[in-house]
Amino acid sequence: MVANVVALIGFAGTSVYFFTKYRNEKEQNSLTNEEKDKKLVEEINKVYDLPEEVPVVAKVTNVDEFKKQFEAFKDDDIKVGDYLLFYRKARLNVIYRQSDKKVVKTADVIVPITVEIIGSDSAIAKAEESLKEFGTQITVVKTKTDGITQSFVFDVDSDQKAETDSIAKQLSYEVGTTLPAGFTAGAQTEIVVAVSGGSTAGSNEQTTQESTTETTEPEETTTEQQP
Repeated sequence: MVANVVALIGFAGTSVYFFTKYRNEKEQNSLTNEEKDKKLVEEINKVYDLPEEVPVVAKVTNVDEFKKQFEAFKDDDIKVGDYLLFYRKARLNVIYRQSDKKVVKTADVIVPITVEIIGSDSAIAKAEESLKEFGTQITVVKTKTDGITQSFVFDVDSDQKAETDSIAKQLSYEVGTTLPAGFTAGAQTEIVVAVSGGSTAGSNEQTTQESTTETTEPEETTTEQQP
């Protein structure tokens, strides 16, 4: 009789476990990728302070291929199912193991600074030509828009002062304190170069074209082991 009771209790516990697991999976499947990434970030923030920006999220499906691409983690215990969160502005890669609810490793990343040039076609082209001297240090995003009446350089997150000053000096522009009214910098933009002059004739809407002075893949550098 005791054995039957134990078996019954065990079965009930297993049923609850599988129901809960099924319910969670069903909830996950109903979410968009953006919602899943947001929930993941919220989960990680409980154990590690992540940068305040939206990361690019990827899941490890092949450990060998992953380590070939991200050499900073080649000697680490990376497993299938681990998550990689790439923070461009913070120049940081984070490896998170959801099954253990812990950050396995972080690595600093070298990536170009994203510079968004706004103005007319001709004004943008002139500024872009002047910025070629920076080579692979910057990635240029071009946004055509009317109404730019003053040329200046703006540090979007107030964390690129040296680079902002350097670009302003190269272009002989002032460093601005605010963006033009009605303009919103791109999510990945770190420095905005506003260029006056010319017109985007026939264009009443902002149109953004991504380009680079020279594109480069993120390169991992120093690593930091989490306790």
